Order: sequence, then structure tokens, then C-alpha cells
Amino acid sequence: MTEPEKVEHFVLTFFAATGCRVQRRDRVWIAHLPEHMAKAFGVDERLVFTFQPEQASSNVEVLTRGHRLVDVMVQYAQQRGRSCNVIYLGSQWNEIVRQAAASDPWQMGYRPAVPRLVRMVETLRSLRFVNARQRIIQRRVLYQRQALFRFRVAFCADEKREMLYSVLADPSTETIDSVVDIGGGVAMPAVWRGKNEASQRVQTKFFPTPPFGRRKNFMSREASWQAGEAALRQGNAYVWLRLYRKACEYLENHMLTEKLRFEAEAAARLAAEKNRLDAYYRGLAAETVDPLRRVFSRMAAAEMRMGWGGERGTWETRLERLRAEAVRLRHQHVDELENLAAERERRLEELLDRYRVKTEISLVQVSLIHVPRIAWNLRLTGPSRREVTVLYDIIRERILEPLCDACENMLTGNALLSCCGDVVCQSCGKACPTCGESVGATAPREVGG
Repeated sequence: MTEPEKVEHFVLTFFAATGCRVQRRDRVWIAHLPEHMAKAFGVDERLVFTFQPEQASSNVEVLTRGHRLVDVMVQYAQQRGRSCNVIYLGSQWNEIVRQAAASDPWQMGYRPAVPRLVRMVETLRSLRFVNARQRIIQRRVLYQRQALFRFRVAFCADEKREMLYSVLADPSTETIDSVVDIGGGVAMPAVWRGKNEASQRVQTKFFPTPPFGRRKNFMSREASWQAGEAALRQGNAYVWLRLYRKACEYLENHMLTEKLRFEAEAAARLAAEKNRLDAYYRGLAAETVDPLRRVFSRMAAAEMRMGWGGERGTWETRLERLRAEAVRLRHQHVDELENLAAERERRLEELLDRYRVKTEISLVQVSLIHVPRIAWNLRLTGPSRREVTVLYDIIRERILEPLCDACENMLTGNALLSCCGDVVCQSCGKACPTCGESVGATAPREVGG
């Protein structure tokens, strides 16, 4: 992609992401900007531009690298954060998902060659309905959305340390999931069609990314993530607000270890600085005693000369002056010690404030990750009849459904079908959750379909 093509791709993507209506007339583009954006850019709400220098005129802006409007767009985009939709595609994932969806993992003769599918078969065969026969009646590939929140965390004291944290939240379970490598995915902007005749063409709209605010001192629950929550409420995104709160709670616990480590390092540096500060003021306090020592030395010499005889009156007068000087210096010494103590306390407060750890957290990106999951609808026949869905996450290689109807935990190992149609784990199989009768392994198991 050439430089002009990159600029064109960025500008058109920017206008699409911000909801601006753009029209093309030959090689000239017309963008209709919102009033607030036009004021921020310093242009009219109707912006006429091109990427071809030969199309330039007094009314047509040529947008190139380094142009003022392009730089303003970059800054505007950075202030608003970024968002995207990502779906797992590509030849490798397409083939794996296709083979997984077409397979019957419970068929004993099925032996895949792909390592990921081998692990899938082992995981699925660990789930056994021991008192019911099962038959596959439907296979599906589901792309379920998950929200990937990226936070920038800065620990600030005398030094500043920044790091990025990624938190992936699952809307179906409202839990935090393990972060996946989105390197195997491609961008998939959400699309919608306008209702009126003038907007029947397909347009692109990205997940809303309002200017989320920062939060300091994350250990204080009083200053909760108000800026981000308010922005999500404005976007009428209740589900994402709940996931955002879950991500914030998880982040507080997840980053605690790193925060404690940074606090320990800052405390060690603070202790060293306090030792240097104490040594400095001890030296200053010692210097204030030197004038008194010199006066006392001179007083001792005067008393010795008086004992030897000679001009006694002269030495007595001099001794009285030295005693008065000693009294003055003693008061001065006390005042200087008090001033030094006050100055030391002030410097110590400044030092404590400088080394006090503050945490700044900002949400910098939200991505919707569409992860492939394989669903097998099974018909169980045993003490009763029941259809269950086995949902498998092929990216993280784990079973997501079904759940035990009694304890609502994931079914693993031996599972039982009750006479009332409940599917329970072996721990809950002593009694049917509906009728209370005992559930036992009475029917043979049949695999395949």
C-alpha cells in the first residue's frame, strides 16, 4: 500500500468510525461533519477534500501525510481511544472449524490428524451420559462475542511505570475469560442498513469508544470508574457496562501484586532518601554548636590567665563579655535547632508526598472478539428423553455447556439423565432435583449419530 493509499484508508476509516456521512464524486470526497467535530477541526461542517493533488482548488483540500487536518484526525482518534471487532478467520482456522463442526467426536472410529482436534475429541469423550443413549441431531458453528478491555495502568511515585493490561469478559457468563491471541483474527466492523431510502447502502459503525476518564488511587472504592460508566450509560450499553464493571473488579485484584512490588521498591528508595536527609540535618545541627564551642574554649583560656595572675580586672571584664556571648549563642543555637527541625519536617513531608504511590488507570481500547464455538445438539434417550447442547470452545479447548441442572456446575466425567428429564452430575445423582427419586446408571450408552 502506497503512502497516499494509507492516508486515504485512514481518513475514510476515521470518518466511518465517527459516524460522518461521506459522499464521493469522481475523485473528490464530501464529508458532513458534526458541529462539535467541525469546531475541533477548524473547518466547515461540509468538508470537501481529495487525495489527488491535481484535483486541488481553493475549495478542495488535498489530504496528505503531514496535512493539518490529518494530524488533527490522528490526535482526535488518540483522545477517543480505539475499538474494533475481530473475528477468527483465515485458511487455518476455517479448516479447523470446518473439520470440528463436521465431526462426530463420540464415534469410536473417529481419529483426527490435527492435534487440536485430537485434544477436542479427548475432552468431549470425557463427558459420558452413562444411563442414556445419545444421538447427534444437529451441528452448528457459533461465533460468540466477547469484550476485550485494554487498560493502561501507571504507577507513579518518584518514578513512573506504565503497563498494559488486557481483560476479556464473556457476556454469556459475565465472567472473566482467558485472553486469546487475536493475531489469528481479522477486523470485522459491525454493519447496519439505514431505514430511509437515502441510506440503504451498507455503512460501518465501530463499537462506541467515548473518552473514558482516569481513575487515581484504585484501592479507594469512593472514586469508582465513574467516567467510563457514565460514557457507557450514554451509549445505552447496559451489557457492556456490566462487563466493564467486572473487568474493573478483576483488574484491581490482578494488578495488586505489581502494585505491592512497586510500593516496596518505592519504600526502599524512600528509606534511603530519609537516611540521607537525616544525615544532612544532623550535620547542620552539629555546625550550629561550633560557635558555642569556640566561645567556651575562649572562656576556659580567660579563666586560666586569671589564675596565673596579671591584669585580673582586664580578664574578668573579658570573661563577662564571653559569658554574655555564650548566653546569646545558646539562645541562637536553640532557635536554629528549632528552625532546622521545622525545615526537616517540611522536607520530609515533601519527600513522603514524592514517594507516595499513586495509580492512574485509563481504558484505551475496547474490542469485540468473535470466537468460534462448536455446538452439538444431542438427543438423550434413557429414563426419559431430553435434548442437550454440548458447546465447545475450540480456541481455549474446553467444554462450556451443558451444566448440571442441580448444582449448575459444568458437567464433567459421568453424567446422568433422570426420569424427569434433568441432566445431573454424578455428585448430584443420588436424587432427582425435580421429583427426588434416585438416579442410577440403568441404560446402556450409545454413541454416534
